[in-house]
Amino acid sequence: MRSAKQKAERISCSGRLKQIGTAYRLWAGDFGSTNKFQLYPARVPTNTGGALEWVVQGQVWPVYQLMSNELNTPLILVCPADTRRVAANFGVLRNTNLSYFVGLDADESQPEGLLAGDRNLAVRGQPLLPGVVTLTTNQAVNWTRTHHGLGGNVGLTDGSVQQIKNEHLRAYLVGQGLATNRLAIP
Repeated sequence: MRSAKQKAERISCSGRLKQIGTAYRLWAGDFGSTNKFQLYPARVPTNTGGALEWVVQGQVWPVYQLMSNELNTPLILVCPADTRRVAANFGVLRNTNLSYFVGLDADESQPEGLLAGDRNLAVRGQPLLPGVVTLTTNQAVNWTRTHHGLGGNVGLTDGSVQQIKNEHLRAYLVGQGLATNRLAIP
């Protein structure tokens, strides 16, 4: 019975990350357009309508608050397997109401880049604390058991969502071809 519940939570989480990925792309098309690329909120300075200065300080919520029209409800921002409380509305949204990290360097030119994903990451067995972290390909990165057992979900810049088990996480990060991934953990 427990495994059926866990599977349902993981599927629901994947669906929420898919909606978040769609919101990113819609926002970028409307507000983040440059001559070359469509930028996501974490890459756009606040003086031009983005959340860059907030995110580099570890504040994830402004990214999702900027996309409130595309997301419709704060419920989407909390994984069903997480114990975090859903914000009553986007106006009171804070990091403590979020289950998903933000990829600071995500852009359309890197289709397998990390856009968003479960926050329950650890390095060398130590859970990542809220704030900005840089994951390198030589680190022992893993998921904690708090959300989906020893696995997690990530939304990629190509719009897909991947369910990645612990044993495949490091290989995935290496396979991206990026030396580092900067993430803002709520």
